Amino acid sequence: MTIVIIWTDGLDTILYIKFSITMAIVVVAGILISLALREYGSEKKLKDHNYLD
Repeated sequence: MTIVIIWTDGLDTILYIKFSITMAIVVVAGILISLALREYGSEKKLKDHNYLD
């Protein structure tokens, strides 16, 4: 999308900045959720195998 913005004036600058910030927030939230789910799954697996009390 950035290449399209560089070569055309399809979006207003403020709208592009808002869109970019929103996409960054979505990506960071997705990463945090996936890390939390992975941690929960590994802890559950350890508890199932009686490695943790």
